[in-house]
Amino acid sequence: MMRRVSFLFVSFAVCSAALCADGDDLAAAFCNPPREARPETWFHVIAGNVSTNGLKADFAAVRKGGFSGVQFFHEDFGGPWPGVTNQTRCLSANWDAYVRFAAEECRRLGLTFKMQNCPGWSMAGGPWIAPTNAMRDLVFSRTIVEPGAPVPPLKRALQADDHDWRDYRDIAVVAFPSPDGDAETCLTPVSVTGPRAYDGDEYRRCTHPWWCYVPRDPSQPMLDGAALRAAWREGFSEAGRELGIRGAGEARFDVDFGRDVRVRTIEITPVQQMNHRHCYAPEVTLRVEAETSAGWCVLRETPMPKSNWMDNSPLSLALPETTARRFRVTYVHRHDMAFAFTRFRGRAVPDNWEADAAYVLRSRIRGPHLPVSRAACVDPASVVDLTAKMRPDGSLDWQPPSGRWTVLRIGHVNAGHRNSPAPEAATGWECDKLAAAGADAHYDGFIGRLVRGPLAGGLLQGLLLDSWECASQTWTPGLDRAFRAACGRDLCWPALCGYVCGDREATRAFFADWRRFLSDRVAREFYGRIVERAHADGLSVAYETAGGDVFPGDPLDYWKHADVPMCEFWQPRTGRFVGSLDFKPIRPCASAAHLYGKPRVDAEAFTGHLTWDERLVDLVEVANFHFAQGVTHMVTQGWIHDPRGDDAPPPGGSLGGNGTPFNRRQKWVDHLDAFTAYLARCTLLLERGKPVRDVLLYLGDDVDHLPTAHLPDVPEGFKYDYCTADALLTRLTSKNGAWTTPDGIRYGTLWLRDTPHLRDDVKARMTAGVAAGCVVVTNFAAAALPPPDVSGGGTNIVWEHRREGSVDRYFVATNGDRPWKGKLSFRATGRVSVWNPQEGSIVPAEGRPCQEKRRPRRFNDDIERTEVALDLKASGCVFVVFDRSGAGTPSRPAAYIGDFGASAGTWRAELLRERALPASQRKTWALSMPD
Repeated sequence: MMRRVSFLFVSFAVCSAALCADGDDLAAAFCNPPREARPETWFHVIAGNVSTNGLKADFAAVRKGGFSGVQFFHEDFGGPWPGVTNQTRCLSANWDAYVRFAAEECRRLGLTFKMQNCPGWSMAGGPWIAPTNAMRDLVFSRTIVEPGAPVPPLKRALQADDHDWRDYRDIAVVAFPSPDGDAETCLTPVSVTGPRAYDGDEYRRCTHPWWCYVPRDPSQPMLDGAALRAAWREGFSEAGRELGIRGAGEARFDVDFGRDVRVRTIEITPVQQMNHRHCYAPEVTLRVEAETSAGWCVLRETPMPKSNWMDNSPLSLALPETTARRFRVTYVHRHDMAFAFTRFRGRAVPDNWEADAAYVLRSRIRGPHLPVSRAACVDPASVVDLTAKMRPDGSLDWQPPSGRWTVLRIGHVNAGHRNSPAPEAATGWECDKLAAAGADAHYDGFIGRLVRGPLAGGLLQGLLLDSWECASQTWTPGLDRAFRAACGRDLCWPALCGYVCGDREATRAFFADWRRFLSDRVAREFYGRIVERAHADGLSVAYETAGGDVFPGDPLDYWKHADVPMCEFWQPRTGRFVGSLDFKPIRPCASAAHLYGKPRVDAEAFTGHLTWDERLVDLVEVANFHFAQGVTHMVTQGWIHDPRGDDAPPPGGSLGGNGTPFNRRQKWVDHLDAFTAYLARCTLLLERGKPVRDVLLYLGDDVDHLPTAHLPDVPEGFKYDYCTADALLTRLTSKNGAWTTPDGIRYGTLWLRDTPHLRDDVKARMTAGVAAGCVVVTNFAAAALPPPDVSGGGTNIVWEHRREGSVDRYFVATNGDRPWKGKLSFRATGRVSVWNPQEGSIVPAEGRPCQEKRRPRRFNDDIERTEVALDLKASGCVFVVFDRSGAGTPSRPAAYIGDFGASAGTWRAELLRERALPASQRKTWALSMPD
């Protein structure tokens, strides 16, 4: 324990001394930023291509380029490189020696040496994880027992017999009187007309075969639980993957069952499969109609929920109980639209139950519950526990009472996720994230072995947990008992298997407890345990976005365990999917840092699809934008280790076509120090003081998907943080009429934007806050807000505000690569100076005082403001500093002009031209270059 305390004291003391200087000391540090403020870089060893001479040359270039350290990865792409022999097998004795050499070389050069917590970049696993310590999934099978019939042996779930590694284990067997409609597999149509696409004038018949949309085969089973995902991966219909409609419009088809049928559910293609690139904003609306005596009647019209790139579970939507012969399905879409299948069922299900039960992350579907008859629901009092009555062969020592009964055999299996993309020798199961034993097995198998072996003696300073790319986890042994202890109720097995239990509201309430419970377990048992183990070994811990990204989880809570919360952004910026703010949103990470007292917000920076046209000047605009979103420190993605000598052809390798190629063979490598100095100056000032926010957006008690990053109801000139129940209950107090963190960050208003359900303890906390003078609103526009923090720039300007004592610092940048000239009005006063991080200059500036009067009583005094004229070049940024202390403004000429522009060079045309030449004639060689 003494080692842990010593490490934390030393590391944060050094950071504090370097980044928290005052007066002229700060001005000097701004001109020549300290190493602690400089960016780090991800350092990738690809396959077995490694050498000591290459490591030596790379780390020397890393230091010369102005980086403070590396985060070491080992992935597997493409096998041996040209000219590299004696490939090193990952985890071998030779590999250990190389890792030690790398760490020692970093120590010699004054670079920090940290490691990704396993080979590959996702997520936490390896060959040391046994199936018993792997991620586990709930699975189940369903058996219908007809009246008077004997109970057949219960089959195991579909996945149980796939492979031995599935390691199937039983959990429970329950039975209940079959609800109305449960005996059917799926309703079988006799014909389908369509689909038909609307081209703007009329519906036209498409050539797609309808059976890919509405299966006719009545023997197709009702897929349950995790089997839904497995079935999709195997393909409901290979032809169905290719079917789709181009562009915006409508697509519809009519289904005729040949007789009247009762319908309660429609099951459709996973949201992510409708359009992968738009899964975070599907912009698809489903309309279902039935033909009645009065004509076509709309049963339901609903937008598709927000999804994620790993959503492979069909979407089940509840319909009002309807008896009809013909139904019509219409998709209204703004983008290309793909289909796989559509099924109608007579069984009632909870709306979007696959997401509510945490099998997949999708936004919850809000609104009033659709009515459902009692006969279509499971009566909780009728559920019989038959676990002790099942024999080893699956038969039951039980005779059902009269009537039709449904029997569920529930178990769990190895989910089958592996760490990737790792060398074969270092690939294994992803560890259990719901039990500390899984985290312990993983830590001991990799990082623990290294710190007690090749990296003993403090050679390793920290570890990273990169992308969560292993879907959801829904089980670990003993979870039923833990749920009972935490929530004071038993698991509702029928609900977890897709039944409405009691009624829709009771089922919703159970699901809310279940998702919150799973989220708490991941945060505590995995993230918290990894941090606990790392701190005991003197290591700092950073980890990336996880909860609310791919698996259902509180998007802030787990970051409270990290020393450094980390997010991710791609370049170039886009408006959709990869590169958009909705893909890897910054706000959850920044909000967690603010609420849980973390001074640094790391970002995996400049990840992208490699083109070899990358220029440093292009990265500046992207960096500025994300500094304005709350990032304070960059970790560039990434530096590819090149084991070859200086005579090897440039420009080096890439990470399978991803990332921005920082390496010692880049033409702009000599300009890196200017670029990293600019990043470091931004970090220096962005990690001083506290962020200024006017509003906290409460995300609600339900573990849900994040709202879109571009909320239309947030006025220009204001910023807000996210807040969840844990932060509200454990980190915020009511102080002087504001919601206040222990670190002194104040929020004037708590905003309940979309929160139909509030827990009793949350209601009590809000009520107490209001009684103490704090404000809670349901409409941002109705909030009693001060004037905008920044005004005058519109969407042409992005900004971030920090306050330190009597000093206000505004980071201001152009939103894009165009110059901007104009006047900005700031909610601050004092002596004005402009600090330019790209030049290292500090100059006094003229500010024109102005006042605004506000009507709300909370702000009945005049609000003093200052107007400052700025002239920003393309991709330009400055800090506008207001000092009320009366001290003079330090003035510094430019240390140097950041020359990372036109001289960057372009590779792609030359590389493409030479790819057609024999290897012996090439002067350049881009390994893993995309076509």
